Amino acid sequence: EDEELEVALDEHGRVPLPAGTTMPDYSVRVFPECVNVKDKDLRCQLISDAEVALVGESFLLPAGEAPCCALEQIAHDIFEFHTSGVEIDPATSGAEWWVQRREIGDNEESIGWHWDKDENVVDDFGVNIHPHISTVTYLSDCGSPTVILAKCTPPEYTADNPQDEEILYGPITEGYVSFPRAGKHISFDGRYLHAAPSDLFPTEDPTAPQNRPDRPAPDPKRPKREPDNPRKKGQADKDRECSDKNAERSGKNRERSDKNRERSEQAGVRVTLLVNVWLGHLPRSVARIPAELHRNMIKGLRVPVSLSPLDHVAPEPIKLSECAAPTVKEYVFGGLEGTDHLLRLPLDWGSISPLTTTNTAFAFVFDGDTGACLCKNVQEKRKKSKGKKRRT
Repeated sequence: EDEELEVALDEHGRVPLPAGTTMPDYSVRVFPECVNVKDKDLRCQLISDAEVALVGESFLLPAGEAPCCALEQIAHDIFEFHTSGVEIDPATSGAEWWVQRREIGDNEESIGWHWDKDENVVDDFGVNIHPHISTVTYLSDCGSPTVILAKCTPPEYTADNPQDEEILYGPITEGYVSFPRAGKHISFDGRYLHAAPSDLFPTEDPTAPQNRPDRPAPDPKRPKREPDNPRKKGQADKDRECSDKNAERSGKNRERSDKNRERSEQAGVRVTLLVNVWLGHLPRSVARIPAELHRNMIKGLRVPVSLSPLDHVAPEPIKLSECAAPTVKEYVFGGLEGTDHLLRLPLDWGSISPLTTTNTAFAFVFDGDTGACLCKNVQEKRKKSKGKKRRT
């Protein structure tokens, strides 16, 4: 009870970075082939490791420390890319990562609306500290889309505080939708509201070929590129080196990988690796993955990761008012004692469903006619829940 929290936030609600440093790119960016999972064996092995790490909590890879498993290696590469050129303090910076697995049709398929934040600081001090950048890396091709909304929290949120409510509630003018594609990576402002709602998934069989293509459908509007153009210089050599190292792993690990193949490839499973980039503040009570977990992962597995500004694909804009009449969906979530947040989200699924096979993201402009907004929803008085809930 006597513990104190000392933290500074800038005018944007972020932990400030050193004056004059290069700032991270907070825009929504898509990297269609971040993780090379075209090799079927490699993909199964990576998902097998993800299942080992699926323990309902997140892990921390501090800046400057060497990764001890393939998932940490991916988190390390993601952190290094998104902080390239940024002056950081290694003692207070790092990658928080965790795994999500959702089966299509399961009662808990949806990943609810939330803001990524230091959950323990919120519980203990009521202060919202967000990562600088949030990311999603898809390890499978199916499941609910990630929906991101440009709606931020106030630094502190207390019920019935007019200033806090003015920041938190009101119209939403901008949103993004990204559909799962194995190997695809999407990054966005760590302050943004997001979820993976299952009711935005097509009603057709998610395992059907048209919903789980081997390759994204070609976009006639985008100029063709040579197959090797998105790759960084020397990436092919790096991929071959990684492939050789993976081929040298022990027969025991190969047997374990084959044993898990059926479960790893079962139809209708959404698997994602989530990595948050923390700068100037590390989430409390989050530690390295324990040895008893990573020693059960495939030894010597390394996954080729390709991230460069040249790989970036900008979200394609769609104005909802030009679509057919959108259906307004309502979601109730979160909130403080006695209140919930009520999200009204107009999305025209008829316009979205043909886009599920693409490998980019889509930016939606919510104008005054569509009525996207976040509102206060007063409920019967209830006790605020505490404790970390791992989310999208």
